[in-house]
Amino acid sequence: MANVDVHEDETGSPEDKTVPVEAEQDKAEQDKTVPVEVDDDKTVPVDSGQDKTVPVDAASKSEASASAGQGTARLVVTAVLAVLLVVLLAVGTLLYVQHRKAAQQLASGQQALAVAKQVATDLTSLGATDAPARISSLTQDSTGQFKSEITKYATVVQSVLAQSKAGSTGVISAAGLEKVEGDSASVLATVTARITNDKQPQAQQLAYRLSIQLQRENDRWLVSGVTFVQ
Repeated sequence: MANVDVHEDETGSPEDKTVPVEAEQDKAEQDKTVPVEVDDDKTVPVDSGQDKTVPVDAASKSEASASAGQGTARLVVTAVLAVLLVVLLAVGTLLYVQHRKAAQQLASGQQALAVAKQVATDLTSLGATDAPARISSLTQDSTGQFKSEITKYATVVQSVLAQSKAGSTGVISAAGLEKVEGDSASVLATVTARITNDKQPQAQQLAYRLSIQLQRENDRWLVSGVTFVQ
């Protein structure tokens, strides 16, 4: 600290006074401090040594956008899967119906073929001893005009077979379903028959080709006509 010596002038007596100049200067410097007014609505940034700015609002918006995008993607995938499921169910149902229909037609055709083969065998396998049974079988498996003709000539046929001691044994060589349309069907059959009588003890072999028409009545196939073809 520096001391200033003050000497009395001509009118006064000298007095030794020491004034602490440095203390006065420190006080003056403290008095010169200007207060800084801080607005309550403003945030004064504090320097922490690292200049980092965290965009909180931007990060929140980014996360929200990502979540919304994921939700939309899930909805799209769910909708696509639902559509595919509906399509698969529709296709499966259609295929099942078509398969069932085809199976029913096949089974129905096989039934018609079986009846036609039985009638062809009965027609070509008549003898004096088994004529009544064969005619009864023909009557049960026939309908319409064909059934009426069998019933009409049954007695005459049995009488002729008994007098001539004739007989025939037929064997189906080949038979196939020609067509099936609704309640109508037709079958082609080839029959090989061995014929005997009292004048020709040795059997004679003949081949027949038959066109057999069928009609379905009450879920049962019946023969409505038989034609011998060349």
